[in-house]
Amino acid sequence: MKVTKKMVWITGLVTVVCLGILLFAQSQIEKSTFSNQQLKEEQKTKASLDIALRDLSNNESMSVSDWYVGRLGYSEQAMKKFKDKFNRDPQVITNKEVTEEEFEFLDAMNFIDRNSEVPILTKNAKEKNDLEGPSLEDVLSALNQVTPNQDTEKIIQEICEKHGINPEGNQGTLTVEAVDEIKEKFSQEFTKIK
Repeated sequence: MKVTKKMVWITGLVTVVCLGILLFAQSQIEKSTFSNQQLKEEQKTKASLDIALRDLSNNESMSVSDWYVGRLGYSEQAMKKFKDKFNRDPQVITNKEVTEEEFEFLDAMNFIDRNSEVPILTKNAKEKNDLEGPSLEDVLSALNQVTPNQDTEKIIQEICEKHGINPEGNQGTLTVEAVDEIKEKFSQEFTKIK
């Protein structure tokens, strides 16, 4: 009888030790797999950063058209408007030669193009339950850290009406000049409040 109890204890002890070894081995394998996955992700991220840095250093010598249309996905229409406004060929001038005014113009053109179906005002975006993108009012409020109790709608309405644009419409109806003026007014009004 004592031999049986002893054998049960030994068998139980061996089982516990074996389970412990198996659990330890499994955790080591999981750690190794996680480390390999983490290493692969870090390598991908580093490769992406290297490509982005090369792009940034190479973009100064690229033509405006190649960079903005080819790399950043701007529309050809934006390049045509750029050429018409500044009388400069975006195929010829390089990014290094772009002035601040030209950069702001391209930025506004891209914003209008990418959000053409999105309402200008937040209230209209909410009414439409619009998931296309943020309203112009939302974007500028976030950029200028506007609090909810500050009247942003009034600024947009006044400038839109000044430019003959229906503020209840979509961002595709905006002009670059209107976007720039609204951005400037937001910056003036809400920077001085802080």
